[in-house]
Amino acid sequence: MNLGDNQKKRLLQIARRAILSSLRRERIDHASCDTDELCGLVAPAFVTLTKNTQLRGCIGQLHPEQPLGELIARMACEAAFHDPRFPPLALEEAADIEVEISILTPLEPVGNSGEIHPGEDGLVVEGHGHKGLLLPQVAAKYRWDSSTFLAQTCHKAGLPKDAWKDPHVKIWKFQALVFSDNDFAEV
Repeated sequence: MNLGDNQKKRLLQIARRAILSSLRRERIDHASCDTDELCGLVAPAFVTLTKNTQLRGCIGQLHPEQPLGELIARMACEAAFHDPRFPPLALEEAADIEVEISILTPLEPVGNSGEIHPGEDGLVVEGHGHKGLLLPQVAAKYRWDSSTFLAQTCHKAGLPKDAWKDPHVKIWKFQALVFSDNDFAEV
């Protein structure tokens, strides 16, 4: 999916406003999240929050049914207040949070590790009642090769790190359009 800069800025604005509205205990009008420039767009997406370059929350949806603007508002609040790895975001932290949005392409099945391009592809691993996902930027950040990326995605799923070799474990890859507050920071 291609988005123009105005659409990207609008989605970042939607995410930040949703978080601030929740912190202030204001009602979020999800219908207003989908302006003309976003109307009709539906895509899987994740919202990642960082504070001082450290992960502070990341939640998304692979199979959304709502429009993209509404999804981003909901996932921003989920990342801020319901990521089980972190305490809920506090109002005094809000100014220090960077918002990053990842809009995902459809999932493609992976037959072998040679089909994976770390840094370009994200991964989903599913098997034995477990499922895990890592975004493309995670492999790029840690400079993982394909095998390490697969092992880490299995680990995130709660599976043994070599579970990707099990024929009963399914693997998919995807790409993502990734943009953040930093992409539009004033110089």
